[in-house]
Amino acid sequence: SHLLHPDKRDDQLRAEWGPQPKKLLYVGRISEEKNLDCLVYGFQQLCQMREDTQLIVVGEGPYLETLQSKLDGFPVVFTGRQTGEDLQRIYASCDLFVFPSETDTFGVVLMEAQSSGLPVVVSGKSGTRFAMREGITGRVIRPMTPEGLCRELNFLLSDAEILTSMSREARSHAEDNTQEKAFETFW
Repeated sequence: SHLLHPDKRDDQLRAEWGPQPKKLLYVGRISEEKNLDCLVYGFQQLCQMREDTQLIVVGEGPYLETLQSKLDGFPVVFTGRQTGEDLQRIYASCDLFVFPSETDTFGVVLMEAQSSGLPVVVSGKSGTRFAMREGITGRVIRPMTPEGLCRELNFLLSDAEILTSMSREARSHAEDNTQEKAFETFW
């Protein structure tokens, strides 16, 4: 969607979330089948290695309270469900999109993230990997384990050049692939 754009980045919003300069984003249903425990443990490990990273979680669902208690004391912001301008601003104000789900087939949120200039980190098991370009607009993790996720995130967050390049490529990939086109390709 043309409404999702890196220009929607909001430094004031970033500051409100917290002082950490690197913002990871998850958008989606907060339910167990989204493999969110992998994100929890991967992020906890990452926080032991670096202090510059924060996780922003957008969405609602039956697993929310469990997720909140598991991440208690970690630099995490839960925004609840967001739509429209608010969601566009959240996407553009983060730095990296993390999607641990292994069951999703078509990654609408991945296209949204890439439209906003966010590189994406996804599972090799999920059909969502077809919505991105491996190694160019993000990374595919095989297998999706907390250790593998942590290692990959740390690698990307430590390399500003790769992150900048992937961000640019993500935006350009999204411009080339409207959802309709990506959907047709997928089928």
